[in-house]
Amino acid sequence: MTTAEDGRLHPLAVVLRERGMTLDKLASSYRGELARQGLRSGADRQLIWKWKSGKKTPSIESQHVLATVLGVPHTLVTERGWPFWVWCATNTHGRLVEPPWSITGTMKVLRWVTGDRVDRRGFLALSGASLLGIATEWASSMATAKATTLVAPEARGECLSREVLGRLGSRLAELRHLDDVFGGTDLRHLARAELRWLSTLADTATYDETTGRALFAHITEAARLCGWLHFDVAQHAAAQEHYVTALRSSVEANAPEAGAHVLACMSFQVMLDGHPNDALSLLDTASGFLGRSGNARLRAMIASRKARAHAIDGDARGCGHQLNLAERYLDAADADLDDSPDWIYYFDHAELDAQAGASWVSLSQPARARPLIDSALSAMSSDYVRDLTIYHTRSAQAYADVDELDMACRDFTTAIDLVTQTQSVRSIETIRAGRVSLDRYKDDPRVKKLDRQLQRIAC
Repeated sequence: MTTAEDGRLHPLAVVLRERGMTLDKLASSYRGELARQGLRSGADRQLIWKWKSGKKTPSIESQHVLATVLGVPHTLVTERGWPFWVWCATNTHGRLVEPPWSITGTMKVLRWVTGDRVDRRGFLALSGASLLGIATEWASSMATAKATTLVAPEARGECLSREVLGRLGSRLAELRHLDDVFGGTDLRHLARAELRWLSTLADTATYDETTGRALFAHITEAARLCGWLHFDVAQHAAAQEHYVTALRSSVEANAPEAGAHVLACMSFQVMLDGHPNDALSLLDTASGFLGRSGNARLRAMIASRKARAHAIDGDARGCGHQLNLAERYLDAADADLDDSPDWIYYFDHAELDAQAGASWVSLSQPARARPLIDSALSAMSSDYVRDLTIYHTRSAQAYADVDELDMACRDFTTAIDLVTQTQSVRSIETIRAGRVSLDRYKDDPRVKKLDRQLQRIAC
């Protein structure tokens, strides 16, 4: 059960806030619906509070009554489960999913996502069939994007030139590299400002079809980067909103590889949230659309993500198959260094080794993980502070699995020292989750010392 202690805002709390409803008002409406059905209930504000705070899960019968009160189709209660179906009663769902996949719909979503809204660390708004539906809509819309003319606006504000667009692209490249060092704690605010500015240009500037496509390509990358940075600080609902915005923008840009990259980022979020099958659905959509003609480095990255999802799902055979594919694609990419988009710069052999090592750690196969993790750590740039943090944690877990306590504590300590530089929430959560591998040694002085060091980092 997920509670308020997870730091996530429950979707029922979002519904209450958006509708201006009190706990008493919702309890009254709930009792009223039961009375209409000829039933009685003692539901009060305390019960609603327990649902909202995650202290109690309502029965399936109670959920159907609540769905009627909130105006959510009953099929979604069964399809999505508690509390995820409640998102369908929020403005988030309607404003993110319902607008058409067109320039008009994309601009509508952009204005909403870049508006002055309260950041919230909510549950993922989309999962299961609704998440796959977004990916399917993207693939369908992208299939016709090349034949569709981007409607250029009439002359209005500043005329965008290729030179200006080049400078805007350079700013995004700088943000990507800053993320390697600083993570999302502070950098997400800069990225959101960049996205807001690009969105304003799309709304007010003058551009032709060619420059318009380039502008929306920048919007795609800015929104994707915002999604990644919000994911880094565990603001999962905000991350997903930005990712969906990036997907929509990639269609206007006619940029299928950029869209596939967004799907890969979305898959990483949902697999680490415990939904590896959802992740595989997203990745299959991405790789299926790209086919054999997709960029080899991007295909390698997607295959590595599939490997991680299979590993989290306990499928060693599927994991190994995808890792072999990733290595083959990456070798092909190395033969054509100028063919890869600049936003995929981070995926090299060190990153593949790191992902492979993490996969084998998830599958409790430390002997296979060890040489891969060691190779990744020896080759990885010191600028990649957050990645080094996470892979020292994976190294510690692999050592713990073979009872190398001194080495495990050493790597955990290194990870703790590194994470103080970025304060990446994702990295901190990874360290804390990895520490569980040492629970059988919790009374050992070395582990007690490590636990004291863990208290230095907040999450």
